[in-house]
Amino acid sequence: MESSAIELGYRDKRHGAFFGDLKARVAEYLDGRDGRVATPGVWAALIGVAIGGAACYGAALSGLVAADWSLALYGLAGIAPLFLAATGGHDAAHGALSRKPWINLAVVWTVFALMGLDGRLWRLRHLGSHHVYPNVVDGDIDVDESWFARLTPHRRRRAHHRFQHFYGPVL
Repeated sequence: MESSAIELGYRDKRHGAFFGDLKARVAEYLDGRDGRVATPGVWAALIGVAIGGAACYGAALSGLVAADWSLALYGLAGIAPLFLAATGGHDAAHGALSRKPWINLAVVWTVFALMGLDGRLWRLRHLGSHHVYPNVVDGDIDVDESWFARLTPHRRRRAHHRFQHFYGPVL
């Protein structure tokens, strides 16, 4: 991994004009909205995906469907946790899925466990690296550790990166 010799940080976090303006704009945007948590529609969609993924997995395991359909059902069952993590797990990591912190933590732990990941560590990494220094080389771990896609010209170019415009949207 290449390393830049810069020291990351923000000057005058609490009193700077940028942060004051940002805080005011966010407050204005959220003012009058129905809270900062998921709506019943979001919860319904997440529960629907969870039930659908479990149903696909159960149907594929049952042996009652043809082999080619079982493969498609396994694929759908595998995509369900990815969707749950990218939507519900991410929002829960930010404390924005429910007003009750224990529900947010339970969702993070459960959704990421379905993918074999530690939700607690993912949350720490996401909030402590990506949201502190979003898309900053040597600050955002998501940019620094991406092998599949070259997200910055400051990272080594690999042969497969020339095709990332094809496979990137699917990932």
